[in-house]
Amino acid sequence: MAFNLTYNNLVATVSDYLERPDLTSSLPTFIRLAEKKNARILKAQLSTVTVTDALTANNALVTKPARWIETVSFTVMSASQISVLKKRSRETIQAMFPDTTVTGLPKYYAEWQQDYFYLGAIPDQAYNFELVIYQEPIPLDINNQTNFLTDIAPDLLIYSTLLEATGYLKNDERLGIWQTARDESIKQLTGLDMSRQSDRQQYRNKGA
Repeated sequence: MAFNLTYNNLVATVSDYLERPDLTSSLPTFIRLAEKKNARILKAQLSTVTVTDALTANNALVTKPARWIETVSFTVMSASQISVLKKRSRETIQAMFPDTTVTGLPKYYAEWQQDYFYLGAIPDQAYNFELVIYQEPIPLDINNQTNFLTDIAPDLLIYSTLLEATGYLKNDERLGIWQTARDESIKQLTGLDMSRQSDRQQYRNKGA
């Protein structure tokens, strides 16, 4: 019978391996850390998500979508023009558009802090935009029993959670075991889809 990983049996499995009932309350933290690290590592295997919305006139900042990991493309649409924004640093954009009273159709974006994009030029109206991003799966918890990682990489999620817990316990003897097991799972998964990752990287580098 196939093993279907859920949040509940992930907690039970990790608890069995650790043999530390006193850590039960800490397991959600270990699981969350494992999810976030693996989502960053495996972004090429995640499905891209398209987000559409409208800019705010006279505001250079755009809030990143929830659980954003990386931007694939950022496109702004006017009635007569489509602008595929080029990525630059915030400092470069500010140097290109030093007068913040001058607005127009944005041509550039920067990653600013963890939660925002910074645009140049500052939009002069509420243009529609389309973001294509890598997005972290919805986190596992008692109310969300499965996600991308439980479906496609249950072994990776188990090993990664054990690695987080073992690091917390400073159990150097077991640390190498879970590190090796996790790295092997990652190697197998990333080896399945390197051509897709390469294609996407070339797409992001267009129009420099």
